Amino acid sequence: MLVVRPLSEDADNEFCEDTGGSEIRDAMRATSAFRLLVVIDGAAVTHDLPAHGRVTLGRARGSHVPIAHVSVSRDHAFLDLAPLAIVDRNSRNGTYVRGAAIDAGVPVMIAVDEPFRIGDVMVMVQSRIALGSVSGISDGAPSPVNLVAECARSVRTGAAFAFARILVDPAVTERACEALMGTVRVSDQLSQAPGELRVLFTDTPATSLGTVVDRLLSALDRAGISARVGAAGFPIDGTTPIQLAARTWQQLLRGQGAPDPIAPVRDTLARLAVGDLSLLLCGETGVGKEVYAEIIHRASLRSRGPLIKVNCAALTETLLESELFGHERGAFTGAASAHAGLIEAADGGTLFLDEIGELPLMLQAKLLRVLEDREVRRVGGTSGRQIDVRFVAATNRSLEAEVAAGRFRRDLLFRIAGATITIPPLRQRRDDIEAIARAVIEQARTGGGAVLSYDAIVALRNWHWPGNVRELRNTIERALLVARNGTIVAHDLGLETEIEVTGVDLLRRREGQAPLGASVEAHEREQILAALEHCGGNKTQAARMLGIARNTLLARLDAWGLRDGKK
Repeated sequence: MLVVRPLSEDADNEFCEDTGGSEIRDAMRATSAFRLLVVIDGAAVTHDLPAHGRVTLGRARGSHVPIAHVSVSRDHAFLDLAPLAIVDRNSRNGTYVRGAAIDAGVPVMIAVDEPFRIGDVMVMVQSRIALGSVSGISDGAPSPVNLVAECARSVRTGAAFAFARILVDPAVTERACEALMGTVRVSDQLSQAPGELRVLFTDTPATSLGTVVDRLLSALDRAGISARVGAAGFPIDGTTPIQLAARTWQQLLRGQGAPDPIAPVRDTLARLAVGDLSLLLCGETGVGKEVYAEIIHRASLRSRGPLIKVNCAALTETLLESELFGHERGAFTGAASAHAGLIEAADGGTLFLDEIGELPLMLQAKLLRVLEDREVRRVGGTSGRQIDVRFVAATNRSLEAEVAAGRFRRDLLFRIAGATITIPPLRQRRDDIEAIARAVIEQARTGGGAVLSYDAIVALRNWHWPGNVRELRNTIERALLVARNGTIVAHDLGLETEIEVTGVDLLRRREGQAPLGASVEAHEREQILAALEHCGGNKTQAARMLGIARNTLLARLDAWGLRDGKK
């Protein structure tokens, strides 16, 4: 149950010097358009937020938002409110945004309704103001579309739902809303704003999406109203508000009958998700393999079970073995108690092994045994434990090439790749670029959200996106920080000036092409080396500029024998 609680008066006793002190305190007592949801061990508490300033989060009683949990440091993080960003204060257990730990002292943009983690505590900024309202639903009570709440409910219960966005002439918005009344049930949600209506159809599977859209268009057509409709279904089109919003924008922006490069991937996922077959997701870094792993899990019969994610490149071999397989007490120095591994933790659900190509050969042999016997033996253990786990793996490497080089076991490849799904890079689906950018902006409106200018849209479509969706999201979040007058222009994107290039190469970038006669790998190598040169050899900064993980950058340099970053 959600408990709404005001800040304790004790929170007034202690403030950090750079937080605005009494101004923040007074603002937090006033009615705000936004609030902070904090979930501790299943119990949810909300705190009203001011419209601007900096709010402190931590275990200290004097924090603006005190979070009483052992994993939270006394002065854990700042929440900047205009624009919306989280800043870790060199905390003990870290701050995590989109599954990755953020660097201390570096602001990271977050969106409204996007969960992030303070230590082991889930936190989310929520809007208290919905997109318009409409009477006549549920006995005349306003019923705003709340995607974040519905996503959370569906993750918890496994129920599917559909979300539709309808664009009409602003002059007929009210009439369009009245025309749609007969298409929605009491349990559905309908909201309106000038020129746009949104409908959330509860407990509606993705297979019914076509029927839903036809029903909406027919109702509007009978009223003599022309409209464009974009619809998305949870979970097959996405499991978060931003993913579902991006999908609806993709349909609205793509021309009628235009091919959808990602449609075959969605169709394949829909067919394979319901079984227990081990799956291998292939694609360049940043294309969203983890997103698709989440979709597979939520669309499967295991959706109520756990989804455990493991980055095989993030830990040393010794730590990875203990984390994956667990260990018995006394198995090694420091093993003071028995520890269940992540494979055991995924029992009844799905285990996602990201960057499986980085798994050491010794652990590949152990994982193969788990896949064959469906039991796991802890480090230092003498007997196995039965497990019921579905395995989904991902790689941005060619595992066939890794097998040929002796770095990956062929028998493990056969086991882990019951079916292989290849996700196309963003440069091959340019119609989706603007849609994703709009969805990111939409979720960040609390941070002074902006609109995209025409020249910005052209620049986005013409960029080659070596870091794919991750790079695009980083680019938009950075542009929101520097945009003026509520409009993102091409210059705000920084796509032409981040890396020093020749005039010829710049022309090729603007045309969205790789250098003539060069392979994709050669072009990728050129971009990485250029980024390193621009950053003075700092690999962390270069990886951030390219929108890729630092481990991915290091792996590329190792493969080319260029770990020192020199040509």
